[in-house]
Amino acid sequence: ATALAGSYVPTLRLSSQNDPTLNLLDLVYLQVEPTYLLQPTLQILRSEVRGEAGLFEVHLVNSGNTNREVAVKVQALNQPKHCLYTLEQEQTTAPPQATQRITLKGEPQKWWRRPLYGSGRNFNFRIQVEDPENHPLLANELRGSLTWAARPWGQLLLLALAALGVLGTL
Repeated sequence: ATALAGSYVPTLRLSSQNDPTLNLLDLVYLQVEPTYLLQPTLQILRSEVRGEAGLFEVHLVNSGNTNREVAVKVQALNQPKHCLYTLEQEQTTAPPQATQRITLKGEPQKWWRRPLYGSGRNFNFRIQVEDPENHPLLANELRGSLTWAARPWGQLLLLALAALGVLGTL
């Protein structure tokens, strides 16, 4: 059940207990067919950010019996210039009966675009997993979201006090 895909040629030896001089040697040909079971999932490590980058992990769970070469791409769905996404590696090999992890960082750009109040700004993205050999995948697209939290109310209070001070001096 845990054999890797491929051809195996073990040797079979039969010996007689009654007559030790009688031996039979024969080859047995075994062919283990490949099983392609690769399940990509998205693990969220930090999706709400203030001044740092958001962290995600793409888990490639290979339950099959072959090595899987995959290419991973990330694409912004809304406002592509406002958030920079960086994959640790874009091509990887997932060994059989193991999990391969790829780190994804999402970092909002241009600090002055950070929302002043409210629930923050959402950046949606899509991760596409492709097999160059066109073997089937259990899922080839993952979706995620990064939230850029609004500024703390203390900053708004300081801004309002500074505005009142300027008006008072005028």
